[in-house]
Amino acid sequence: MCSATEHVHTAMKGLFSDLNIDALRRYFSELHVPSGDIAPDHDLQHITPAVAEKLHYTLLHLLEDGDHVVAMSRIAGIYSGSEAAVVDVFRVEGSRIVEHWGVLRPYISHEPGNLEDFSLNQA
Repeated sequence: MCSATEHVHTAMKGLFSDLNIDALRRYFSELHVPSGDIAPDHDLQHITPAVAEKLHYTLLHLLEDGDHVVAMSRIAGIYSGSEAAVVDVFRVEGSRIVEHWGVLRPYISHEPGNLEDFSLNQA
Protein backbone atom coordinates (compact mmCIF):
# COMPACT_ATOMS: atom_id res chain seq x y z
CA MET A 1 0.00 0.00 0.00
CA CYS A 2 1.40 3.40 -0.92
CA SER A 3 1.56 6.44 1.36
CA ALA A 4 -0.90 9.33 1.06
CA THR A 5 1.86 11.41 -0.58
CA GLU A 6 2.61 8.72 -3.19
CA HIS A 7 -1.11 8.39 -3.86
CA VAL A 8 -1.58 12.13 -4.44
CA HIS A 9 1.58 12.34 -6.55
CA THR A 10 0.35 9.54 -8.82
CA ALA A 11 -3.12 11.10 -9.08
CA MET A 12 -1.79 14.57 -9.96
CA LYS A 13 0.64 13.14 -12.51
CA GLY A 14 -2.19 11.19 -14.12
CA LEU A 15 -4.51 14.18 -14.19
CA PHE A 16 -2.26 17.06 -15.17
CA SER A 17 0.89 15.61 -16.70
CA ASP A 18 -0.72 12.71 -18.58
CA LEU A 19 -4.15 14.43 -18.94
CA ASN A 20 -5.82 11.14 -18.08
CA ILE A 21 -9.42 11.75 -16.99
CA ASP A 22 -9.58 8.09 -15.84
CA ALA A 23 -7.29 9.08 -12.97
CA LEU A 24 -10.34 10.72 -11.39
CA ARG A 25 -12.15 7.40 -11.16
CA ARG A 26 -9.02 5.57 -10.08
CA TYR A 27 -7.74 7.87 -7.32
CA PHE A 28 -10.69 10.01 -6.19
CA SER A 29 -13.61 8.63 -4.18
CA GLU A 30 -16.97 8.95 -5.93
CA LEU A 31 -18.04 10.82 -2.81
CA HIS A 32 -15.03 13.17 -2.70
CA VAL A 33 -15.82 16.73 -1.69
CA PRO A 34 -14.15 19.38 -3.91
CA SER A 35 -13.85 22.89 -2.47
CA GLY A 36 -12.08 26.12 -3.35
CA ASP A 37 -11.16 27.72 -6.67
CA ILE A 38 -10.58 24.55 -8.66
CA ALA A 39 -11.98 21.08 -9.02
CA PRO A 40 -9.98 18.64 -11.17
CA ASP A 41 -13.04 16.93 -12.62
CA HIS A 42 -14.54 20.22 -13.82
CA ASP A 43 -11.27 21.62 -15.15
CA LEU A 44 -10.17 18.52 -17.06
CA GLN A 45 -13.48 18.18 -18.88
CA HIS A 46 -12.81 21.54 -20.54
CA ILE A 47 -9.30 20.77 -21.80
CA THR A 48 -9.32 20.52 -25.57
CA PRO A 49 -6.46 18.92 -27.55
CA ALA A 50 -5.26 22.43 -28.52
CA VAL A 51 -5.10 23.46 -24.84
CA ALA A 52 -3.45 20.17 -23.86
CA GLU A 53 -0.56 20.89 -26.25
CA LYS A 54 0.20 24.12 -24.35
CA LEU A 55 -0.41 22.79 -20.85
CA HIS A 56 2.60 22.63 -18.58
CA TYR A 57 2.24 21.35 -15.01
CA THR A 58 5.07 21.34 -12.49
CA LEU A 59 4.64 19.75 -9.07
CA LEU A 60 6.98 21.62 -6.73
CA HIS A 61 6.32 20.23 -3.25
CA LEU A 62 4.29 17.55 -1.52
CA LEU A 63 3.89 17.73 2.26
CA GLU A 64 2.14 15.03 4.29
CA ASP A 65 0.58 15.28 7.73
CA GLY A 66 -1.35 12.15 8.65
CA ASP A 67 -4.14 11.71 6.13
CA HIS A 68 -3.66 15.21 4.63
CA VAL A 69 -1.35 16.05 1.73
CA VAL A 70 -0.52 19.56 0.53
CA ALA A 71 0.62 19.92 -3.07
CA MET A 72 2.23 23.14 -4.28
CA SER A 73 2.55 23.45 -8.04
CA ARG A 74 2.67 25.75 -11.05
CA ILE A 75 0.52 25.41 -14.13
CA ALA A 76 0.66 27.25 -17.43
CA GLY A 77 -1.41 27.19 -20.57
CA ILE A 78 -4.80 26.40 -19.08
CA TYR A 79 -6.03 29.65 -17.54
CA SER A 80 -5.78 32.51 -20.05
CA GLY A 81 -2.38 31.22 -21.09
CA SER A 82 -0.66 32.74 -18.07
CA GLU A 83 1.22 30.88 -15.36
CA ALA A 84 -0.54 30.24 -12.06
CA ALA A 85 0.49 29.10 -8.61
CA VAL A 86 -1.66 26.29 -7.20
CA VAL A 87 -2.01 24.97 -3.66
CA ASP A 88 -4.10 21.83 -3.20
CA VAL A 89 -4.94 20.14 0.10
CA PHE A 90 -6.14 16.55 -0.10
CA ARG A 91 -7.52 14.21 2.53
CA VAL A 92 -6.83 10.57 1.74
CA GLU A 93 -8.65 7.54 3.15
CA GLY A 94 -7.16 4.19 2.20
CA SER A 95 -6.48 4.36 -1.53
CA ARG A 96 -8.87 7.23 -2.35
CA ILE A 97 -8.83 11.01 -2.20
CA VAL A 98 -12.00 11.88 -0.29
CA GLU A 99 -11.65 15.65 0.07
CA HIS A 100 -9.91 18.32 -1.98
CA TRP A 101 -9.43 22.05 -1.43
CA GLY A 102 -7.69 24.06 -4.11
CA VAL A 103 -6.53 27.64 -4.57
CA LEU A 104 -5.23 29.03 -7.85
CA ARG A 105 -3.70 32.48 -8.23
CA PRO A 106 -1.67 34.22 -10.95
CA TYR A 107 2.01 33.46 -10.44
CA ILE A 108 4.01 36.42 -9.10
CA SER A 109 7.77 36.43 -9.40
CA HIS A 110 9.54 36.41 -6.05
CA GLU A 111 12.58 38.30 -7.17
CA PRO A 112 14.27 40.52 -4.56
CA GLY A 113 12.18 43.60 -3.96
CA ASN A 114 8.98 42.18 -5.49
CA LEU A 115 6.51 42.09 -2.63
CA GLU A 116 3.30 42.75 -4.60
CA ASP A 117 1.55 39.76 -3.08
CA PHE A 118 2.47 40.88 0.45
CA SER A 119 1.57 44.54 0.12
CA LEU A 120 0.38 46.17 3.32
CA ASN A 121 -0.73 49.31 1.50
CA GLN A 122 -4.48 49.01 1.15
CA ALA A 123 -6.25 51.69 -0.89
